[in-house]
Amino acid sequence: MNNRFTLPQAPRRSLVDSTIELIRDQIEGGAWKVGERIPKEQELAEMLQVGRNTVREAIRVLSHGQVLEVRQGTAPMCEPMSIRSR
Repeated sequence: MNNRFTLPQAPRRSLVDSTIELIRDQIEGGAWKVGERIPKEQELAEMLQVGRNTVREAIRVLSHGQVLEVRQGTAPMCEPMSIRSR
């Protein structure tokens, strides 16, 4: 007889989701004001202690959610627009 027990899986948050939340918290907390540029991808990665690809994906998600405005051709920097919804 097998005496193994299976524990239910706890929901995991992805690193990207955690990064999104941290960036939102910075904007909502006033560290980056509406219309102000946020740090470059590499700087964010170092600040948040995650990989640059994680930051890039978080920025992509936030830009689609209209929290950040991403402008091509001006280095990997974004401008916070507003926190519309969570």
